[in-house]
Amino acid sequence: MNFGEKIPSKGQFDVFFEYDSTNVRKCIVSLVSNSKTFATREVNLTAGSNQSISVTLSGSSPTPVGTGYTLMVQLFDSNSIEIASYKKDVNVEAGYQGFYISEGKIYDANMNEFIMRGINNGHLWFDGWKLWRAYNALDNIAMTGSNVVRIAWNMNLTKYGGLVQNDLDKIISSSIRNKLVPIVTIMGNN
Repeated sequence: MNFGEKIPSKGQFDVFFEYDSTNVRKCIVSLVSNSKTFATREVNLTAGSNQSISVTLSGSSPTPVGTGYTLMVQLFDSNSIEIASYKKDVNVEAGYQGFYISEGKIYDANMNEFIMRGINNGHLWFDGWKLWRAYNALDNIAMTGSNVVRIAWNMNLTKYGGLVQNDLDKIISSSIRNKLVPIVTIMGNN
């Protein structure tokens, strides 16, 4: 799991993890303290090797600031039987994780104004046929000082070299891992 040792009391936070399994079908990510659940999210997973996912977790109200919290990830098979679980102790700090808007400006979790600097990346055209040219460029894009990447995509993937919807999840996860904010643009339906 990758999200740091501290999480915000307001807003949302992202949990990123990788897994290898032919049996995993869903996971439940929860933030708990003293048997009380403050936020939880269930996500369906794709079985296989070298899978990765980013889960956004948000509570219905701000979580009290302090220590004694545990972030749990539980993995389940297709019969809803728990096959693994991971726990990490975390502290909750005042503030946000993620972006928010105030007085018409976008701010990041550290309350710094966020000005987008990025590159268009044509995943739709350059990742098909398992060439992964645009996907492999994400590391280099991150080194340019970009903080966002525009992901060109299409909902009708049949003519784009065998791309599937799970490929978009993989691209988004890699963008986040490279500290790039993914902005998905749907390029029509043809």
